[in-house]
Amino acid sequence: MEKFKGGGGDFCYDPEYAKKAAAVKNALKQKSAPVSKSSGYDPKPVQVNYVGDSYCTSNNKCKVGEGDCDRDSDCQSGLKCGQRNNKGDGLPGLFGFEKFEGKNGKDKEGDGDYCYDPNYYQNAAEADPDFFDLTPVKAKWLGASPKTKLSVGEGDCDSDTDCKSGLKCGQRSNHEGLPGVVGLDKFKGGGGDFCYDPDYMKKANAVREAKIKLGQFDEKPIQVVYAGDSFCTASNKCDLGYGDCDSDSQCMTGLKCG
Repeated sequence: MEKFKGGGGDFCYDPEYAKKAAAVKNALKQKSAPVSKSSGYDPKPVQVNYVGDSYCTSNNKCKVGEGDCDRDSDCQSGLKCGQRNNKGDGLPGLFGFEKFEGKNGKDKEGDGDYCYDPNYYQNAAEADPDFFDLTPVKAKWLGASPKTKLSVGEGDCDSDTDCKSGLKCGQRSNHEGLPGVVGLDKFKGGGGDFCYDPDYMKKANAVREAKIKLGQFDEKPIQVVYAGDSFCTASNKCDLGYGDCDSDSQCMTGLKCG
């Protein structure tokens, strides 16, 4: 951490790190470590199906990816109704919202609500810890107001609608960091707005917890990432090694701010 001037910077860490490492080592020694992958869960994202307005009801409970729903009780057991307030909003484990959007689509406003698995990231990571690609993306400047929808790490964007479905436009003015995006420091003035995955931290946390559960805990220290002053917040909880945080509540479940 010597790269941080003044020796400061607060990061999220795992207070149970030593205990988990010891437990996994002991399990391996006793040849009782969990299997590498769980079975029965397909992590492949589901294409949404907007059947009709308020199609899902308490008497016609919908399965994963079906809509439109209005409340959790409109979905099958274990699922939730994902409330989407804006066109382009995503939901865990679902894709293809744009298929039903537009004046000729069933979901004309593009904010239809669908049933989804609230534990998708955890279940997918346990089924295959390598399913999510968490490799940080290097920021890429494509110019002001690009004409095409932007992918993760691309800019400049002005609003979420400039980004591909499920992504958000990260507004930056003072060297702020963005989850899963690196190389932002090269842009003068600390500005430049780029698209990012708002669920990157949730995916990273799910993978980390799945590996621990499956006996794949990696005791090798990780490189900390100082994403920006007060980057971690209650609404943007940080994963292991990310900072700057100010309190434990700004870190993922089970982590603390050190």
